[in-house]
Amino acid sequence: MLKNSRFSTRPLYLQVRDALVQKIVTGQWKAGVALPNELALAQELGVSSGTVGKALDQLADERIVVRKQGRGTFVADQSANELAIRFSRIFNRDGFPIEGSITIKTAALKVADDEERYRLRLARGQRVIRIERIHIFEHKPFLVETCHLPENVFRNLTEPIGGYRIYMLAQANNVFLKSATETVRPRMPTAEDAVDLAISPDQPVLELDRTVYDMNGRSVEWRVGCCALGDLIYSSDMT
Repeated sequence: MLKNSRFSTRPLYLQVRDALVQKIVTGQWKAGVALPNELALAQELGVSSGTVGKALDQLADERIVVRKQGRGTFVADQSANELAIRFSRIFNRDGFPIEGSITIKTAALKVADDEERYRLRLARGQRVIRIERIHIFEHKPFLVETCHLPENVFRNLTEPIGGYRIYMLAQANNVFLKSATETVRPRMPTAEDAVDLAISPDQPVLELDRTVYDMNGRSVEWRVGCCALGDLIYSSDMT
């Protein structure tokens, strides 16, 4: 049953949403698992089934659960293709998102510097996992990037961490990704960029500066990439 709900100014369906989220993020309900039906949840929480339904609709909008007609409601699997491609912005000419393989340059645990603390909203002294890597598609490098992950968010690390995919890493740590902001600007490559991307130093590249947020608005990844598209396409959904 919801505690002290009568003293809260937060709408009841959002309190139910929060209670259900807690079961998910603590691992009581894992990815792909079916939730109890609405009536059972309503009885457990001491609210109406309509309130539970509205809370589940909210979770579905946030992509935390998936509602399947006639089958029930399931905890979203963030590794499923339709969710995983949300943060893919580079496509081949046939319109399919690509990731390619990853070559790791460096991966280290460091005390966050000023910019990392600002971007990831960290306190002084907190640490980040800082990774430099190169993405390769069809034997050609197309993206070099530096990634910054807050240590306090990702304690259950995949191996090797430098090759992580954010949706897989998030799922392993019960982190639900919600949105991202990204700025894109053309610039000239640095000498190191040109070597890593196997391009001429006078060939323009795209700089991709992206921050990913979880369902509570917490910054969970900041990455800055340098992209030489070649025959590839950068595309962003504006809806």
